[in-house]
Parts: sequence; structure tokens; C-alpha cells
Amino acid sequence: MMLTRVAVVLTAIACFADAQVPASPRFEVASAKAANGARLSMGGGPGTADPERINYENANLKQLLMKAYGVAIDQIAGPAWIDSGKYTITAKIAPGTSQEKFQLMLQNLLTERFQLTLRHEKKDFTVYELTVAKGGPKLTPAAPPEPNDAGRTELQPGSPIDRTKDKEGCPVAHPGVRSGSGGFGPGITCSRFTKYSLADFAGALGPFVGMQEGSTSFGIGVHVIDKTGIQGEFDFKLKYHLMPRFPGQTVPPGEASDPGGVEGPSLFTALEQQLGLKLEKKKMSLDLIVVDKADRVPTEN
Repeated sequence: MMLTRVAVVLTAIACFADAQVPASPRFEVASAKAANGARLSMGGGPGTADPERINYENANLKQLLMKAYGVAIDQIAGPAWIDSGKYTITAKIAPGTSQEKFQLMLQNLLTERFQLTLRHEKKDFTVYELTVAKGGPKLTPAAPPEPNDAGRTELQPGSPIDRTKDKEGCPVAHPGVRSGSGGFGPGITCSRFTKYSLADFAGALGPFVGMQEGSTSFGIGVHVIDKTGIQGEFDFKLKYHLMPRFPGQTVPPGEASDPGGVEGPSLFTALEQQLGLKLEKKKMSLDLIVVDKADRVPTEN
């Protein structure tokens, strides 16, 4: 009788423990299938203009893992084909889903459909820490939206409204509508960021830092990490002269010039003078995701 009671108690405890473990989040409706198109498109998801749906077309597995784990391209290793095989992923997302929960849902989808086996390691990377410069930050809190922009949360990159410039050559501001736009080319470049957190800004800086420093040919795989400790969203613009360089090509520190005679502050100098921020180059141990096994053809349903 005593053994029976103990068994009942242990079973009840096990059931209670199982009930306390939250179910791993998953998409209610999702599709994954092979693709063979040419144009990469990865739209939708939390924080975008279409937060309740994703539509990823012609993305390779490495690009999908970057989205799922929030890492850079050089933080994923595995078989060579994960750079070349193309896939289409579509899914519906419940209203109000956070970015963190969305990433877990995408991780689970990729694990199930590709039969993924992966592991996490640590690797030392060169990083650039975004910190507050001497004298403090020069940032303006994000303004509320104007009446004609009410209900709009984000500008679609490349849309005609996103390409409109003011008399200084800066993208026109749309208060309250999240956007980050600009470019580089002859002369001074002006980039404008509206309703941007410094964490988001750090993520956007990577390719430009890489081109400025000549650390990679196209600024790919450059890690910029927000270490300012500043929370909130801000509106700001940044005017600088970006002279893209190839690895090994040198330019005097803090300056940029080209054969056309155009001169202006480098990206690093402009950050400090105009925003009260600075970039510091360091070594840091970051997560490396290693794909040990994956099916080339995903399970569609």
C-alpha cells in the first residue's frame, strides 16, 4: 500500500512538473520548400511593416539561421551547401508576438523541417563597440507621427518616399515612422535615422564600418555592438564622407579624401562630432553556430 501511495505521489509530481514547462513556441501555419529563383527577399516579422507574416524567398539556410538566431554571417559554419541551396519560407505570426518569441518559432521551424542538428561554440571576433564619447550623447528623442503618417510604422526600404531628399541631400524625415536610409557615393553622404534605438543603429553601422576600415571588401561580417547603455528611440542624421576601401588600403586616421578633392569627416569622426558617440575596436568572444547535419530538402508540411 505504501509503495502504491509513493508511486501515485511521484506520478502527480511529474505531471505537475510537465505542466509547468511552457510549450516551445511554434507558428500556427507555416510552409518551407525548395526554391530556384534569383532574387532574394526576406520581408515581414516583428518590428517591420508586416509584423504578422513572414515571406522569405530564395534564401539559403545560412541566411535563415542568421534571422533565427540574430547573428552575423560569419557566426555560422557548416556544410558548403548551406550557402547555395535556396528556400522559400512563409508563416503567419500571432498579433503582438515579440522579436524574441518569433526567433524561437523560426528556430523550431528550421529544426523540424530541415532535421537540423547544430551546436554552439565560442570564437574570438574583432568587434566595434559603440560607446558614449567624452562630453555625452547628442541625441533627440523620437518625435510623434504627423497626421498624414498616422498608422504607418515603418517606411519600406527603396520606396519613392524613402528616396526623397531635402536641400542638404538628406532623406526627408517622417516623424514617428521608423526608417534608416542613406547611401554612399561621390561627396558627402547623409544618412537619416528616425525612431531608431541605438541597438538598431549599431546593427545598421556594420557594413559602413567595414567599408570605411577596409576590413572586408563589402563590409560583410563586421560586428558593431551597442555598449552605450542608452535606452529609447531617437531621430538623428549623420553626414560624413565614406570612401570604400579594399582590405589593406590605408587612409590617414580620422580623415577621408578622394581623387575628386572632396573632403569631410570619416564615419568615426562624424559619429563623435555630430552624435556624441564613438567606436572602439576590440576582440570579443561571440557565439558560433555549427551545423552538423541538415536535410537539403525540407519537409513542406
